[in-house]
Amino acid sequence: WDSDITEADSPSAEHAGEFEFVSILNVIDRCERPAAVLRSAHSLLQPEGWLLLATPLPYNAFFYRGPRTARPSPECTLQLRETSSADGEAAWGQQAAQLLTDVLPAHGFEPVVFTRLPYLSSGDAETPFWWLDDFVVLARPV
Repeated sequence: WDSDITEADSPSAEHAGEFEFVSILNVIDRCERPAAVLRSAHSLLQPEGWLLLATPLPYNAFFYRGPRTARPSPECTLQLRETSSADGEAAWGQQAAQLLTDVLPAHGFEPVVFTRLPYLSSGDAETPFWWLDDFVVLARPV
């Protein structure tokens, strides 16, 4: 699984601008270099292409390195500010706004439409599944 993400981090020049549509669904919060994944998606898209991006919010980035978890380094992550709000609704809205106005434009995307959708994620030994709120956005490269 991790090797797929690593390969996506450095697309070959032969595939640049080749795709009309790229989807990144619930990946950027669980990979070592989420910013690189967005840059790669941008380079793979045709100028009139579309990006479909989904990630659970509030954003809690970590990835698996063998049996352990690790956090992306500051220069590799999406730089979403931690929210001080204990209110999940407020935190979701604050980070959604950051993605729309800061993160996506900084990576060469113009958000067109976004929504909030429920997302059930597999859990662990204590919790069979997690009920999360996904931020889903359709964006164009600029």
